[in-house]
Amino acid sequence: MDLISFKRFLPNENNVAEQIQNLNFAYHVLNYDFPELHTHVDYWEFTILTEGTIINVINGETQVYKKGTLFFLTDKDCHYTKKKGTEPIRYINLMVKKDFLENYLNAISPDFCQTLKNGGRSFPLHDSVIYNIENAIHKANLLSQSELKARNDLIFSAVMLVIQSLFSAHVRQTAEIQKDWQIKLDSLLAQSNFLTMTTFDLCKELNYSKAQLNRIFKKNFNLSPHEFLQKHKFRYAQNLLSFSDMKIIEIATKVGFKNISQFNVIFKRKFGLTPGQYRKIHKK
Repeated sequence: MDLISFKRFLPNENNVAEQIQNLNFAYHVLNYDFPELHTHVDYWEFTILTEGTIINVINGETQVYKKGTLFFLTDKDCHYTKKKGTEPIRYINLMVKKDFLENYLNAISPDFCQTLKNGGRSFPLHDSVIYNIENAIHKANLLSQSELKARNDLIFSAVMLVIQSLFSAHVRQTAEIQKDWQIKLDSLLAQSNFLTMTTFDLCKELNYSKAQLNRIFKKNFNLSPHEFLQKHKFRYAQNLLSFSDMKIIEIATKVGFKNISQFNVIFKRKFGLTPGQYRKIHKK
């Protein structure tokens, strides 16, 4: 398998050596396939298919892309491409240094880069976006080999059009996922075993890592998942202390505490009263 580095796409002239160090982008406009299996050592590659149909075999899986499709590869992917059918193909390759791109994606949104790495590798692109990318590449083609800085900036503008499209799709997808987790959470709240759940249980039920779940709960409730659980547990415990004759140890067990001493300590810390004192004041 070929290992291709970003340096392969840069000019070799000695008089531009200093400029090359500051280049983060490169591009090709191609009309042939690339049937050799390869991986990218230190860059991501974004491909916009402008004519024909192409087969992309990525990480052992075969995908077929048609005109108007954007597909991309990270530095962790291996792939090869081949033309499908007899009609001609044409596509634009935009290459971006890994470190520059990932820092940029993380600056846009903390989970955007990871979402791209974990998610699908192809998206439809609107005709107007493709037109603007073509326009930037056309201007870059008109520049001389020595005008590397200006060319780099034009390719950057083309890459930003791609990133904007991907981020818009990411925002839409995130909104749909948030609706999904809210529905799941509402369902969990209605279950009797919710009172005994831990943060680990919530992560498992909602299918999020602890870090992801913490960001979602902080954003939507201004509470950590642990604080959210405790809030509901102690609200339920308050109701039982006020309106039932259940023993305090039974209430502690009901809301997920195996140790009544721990329940008493946390309850007093939150309300300034022990469970017994709270019951005396609020018993209905």
